[in-house]
Amino acid sequence: MREEAVEFIEEIPIIFEELLVEYGIGMFIVGQLLSGAGILFIIPDEAVTPTFTMMFADNVLEAALVGTVAATALVIGNFLLYAVFRLLGERLISYQRRSTRYWRFMEWAIKENAKISLIVLRLVPFVGGMAAVPAGLVKVRVKTFMIYSFIGFLIYELVLSVGIWYSIEQELFTDIIAEYIDIQ
Repeated sequence: MREEAVEFIEEIPIIFEELLVEYGIGMFIVGQLLSGAGILFIIPDEAVTPTFTMMFADNVLEAALVGTVAATALVIGNFLLYAVFRLLGERLISYQRRSTRYWRFMEWAIKENAKISLIVLRLVPFVGGMAAVPAGLVKVRVKTFMIYSFIGFLIYELVLSVGIWYSIEQELFTDIIAEYIDIQ
């Protein structure tokens, strides 16, 4: 049973890529929404955005558009995760825990320095979306959360999408990706 579960989990990215090719932009947006909400953690946007860029972006503007759509969908999905922890935060964290040194540090790092910390945390691969959890717990202002999350996600997704497009144009990874897509 365990071996079957591991085999299934290993096939999820392949299944997702097939759905992405079949259903296009709709699947891309749904995938990014789920990834932003922390539901699709097994397939991070570090795999989704480059895959979509490789399949559908023919020039730098289309690659930038892919990055912008990805950032927008990630922020919307991430807002859902933020809202859950903002609403449930006081119920989850006891008063005694809120008086600890760790909690004070988190409030300082995430709430008082939200503008810079949200941008920087969004640039950390694979865990950038989880910044919504402490931001919700310490009740960062919604407007601040949305604006600076979008800026951070936009920088990250543009680097991913434009970077993969550029590498394909310059044939930097042709040998590696030739077995996955048809390069002309």
